[in-house]
Amino acid sequence: MSEIIQEDGPGYYINITQGDFIHVPNKDIEKKLNDMIPFHLDLDSFRDKAKDIAEQGKNSQYGHHVNVFMNAGGYLSMAVIEDIRFDTLHDYKREILNYDFYKNKEVKLSDIFVDEFSINNVIKAYIKRNFSYNLTDEMIETGVKDAVKSNKFTFDEYTIQIYFDPKGADLDGYQKWIFIPWEEFGLEKIKLFN
Repeated sequence: MSEIIQEDGPGYYINITQGDFIHVPNKDIEKKLNDMIPFHLDLDSFRDKAKDIAEQGKNSQYGHHVNVFMNAGGYLSMAVIEDIRFDTLHDYKREILNYDFYKNKEVKLSDIFVDEFSINNVIKAYIKRNFSYNLTDEMIETGVKDAVKSNKFTFDEYTIQIYFDPKGADLDGYQKWIFIPWEEFGLEKIKLFN
C-alpha cells in the first residue's frame, strides 16, 4: 500500500509520499522500516498556520518523502525526508538507513567497499577537484574522516551520496551532500558490484 497526498491551498503546498515495506526477510527490520516512514505533522495545524502566513503574502510548504535509492542485490539504501517551510523558518530532517539483508545488519560506508581500500583519498581528491570550498587541507581531511565514519550516505546504481560538513567550517550556501560517481572509486573496489 502506498499513499500520496498532494494539496495546493491558499498560500501552502503539501506533498507526501509514503507506503509500507512488505516481504522483508527480517521482521525486526521490517518494523523498523515501517516505523520510519509515517509523517507526524498535524496537517490541520499546518494548514491553519499556513493560512495565517498567507495573509502576510508569504507561502508555506510541507514535504514528506520516502526515497528508496537502491533495493537490489540484498542491499537497501533509503532516506525519509521531511521538509517544512514557513516563510523564513526551515526545518529539514533526513533519516537514512543502509542495510545488507544477507548479513542482516546496517551498512557503514566502509562496508560497501572491498577490504583494505581507503576511500578517504578518493573522496578528498574528488572534493578538491570539483568543489570550491574555502577550506584548509586539514579541514577537508577531518571532514572526510567524519563523513566516512558516519552513516550519513546513500547510494544507487550510479553514485554514492556523502554528507560533508566539517566541524568549524562555514559551508552556508555550499553543497553539503556530495554525489560521487562509482567510477571514481574503481568498480572493482565496490562490493555491491562483485
